[in-house]
Formats: sequence, C-alpha cells, structure tokens
Amino acid sequence: EIQGRIEVGKLSDRDLTIAATALFWAEGSKTGSRFVFINSDPKMILLMVRYLTKVLKIDHFRISATIQINRVHEKRIESVYQFWSELLELPKERLGNTYYINVAPKKKYLNHDSYNGILRLSASNRASLQYKLLGYIRALRQ
Repeated sequence: EIQGRIEVGKLSDRDLTIAATALFWAEGSKTGSRFVFINSDPKMILLMVRYLTKVLKIDHFRISATIQINRVHEKRIESVYQFWSELLELPKERLGNTYYINVAPKKKYLNHDSYNGILRLSASNRASLQYKLLGYIRALRQ
C-alpha cells in the first residue's frame, strides 16, 4: 500500500477525471437521462463523490443515494443507513427508500453484520453530467 501511494502520488483533477470515467464506464448507468453510479465499495463511492464535488463543483446538497440490500438485512437497516449517512456526510433523508432484494441467499456470508449493501449514487438534475462522462468514455476507448 505504501509503495502504491508513493508511485501514484497526489491525484490531479485530470487524474480524478480519468479514474472517475473508468469507474463510471464499469459501474455507472449509461442509459436513462440522469447520472447514477452504483457500487458497494465505500472507498470507490468516496472517490466518485470527491470527483463530483472537487472537480465538477457539484454542490453536496445535489448528491443523493439509495441503498440496495437483501431483505435478510432488514433488521439491521438502521445501522446500514447510519454507515452510509456518516460516510457520505448526508442526512438520512437524502438516502432514499431502500430497495430490498427478495431472493434468499444460498449461503451464509461471514460479513453479514458488516455488509452495507450496494449504493446507487446520483446527482440530481444532472443529465448533462452523464452525457459528459459518456463523452469521456468515448475518449478513453480510442
């Protein structure tokens, strides 16, 4: 990890744009008319929020999210909301209605009590952001 930090160094706005574009290419919604980024990795979500707020200057109040999680976690949903709310510094009201997956898991996971679901990150009224990132993806594909 230390060697990686040394080799990568401090990320410039261009670096963040390339990283966010690649992440959006892999994990973003490329259909519809609004920006949506979906992932369960908190660090990846934070990198995307950093890109949105630092590079694109999107006001933090325009960012919202929805949690998608299996119904087996329903009893601990408040701790899941608490986790994402604190991580993103968003009031719980900006974490929309939870989308529950109603399929019974085929195995028992060791991380059941620490799993926080999948987060669908969106920036309100930002269809232009999605189109911008789609243009960046075309540039990366060259």
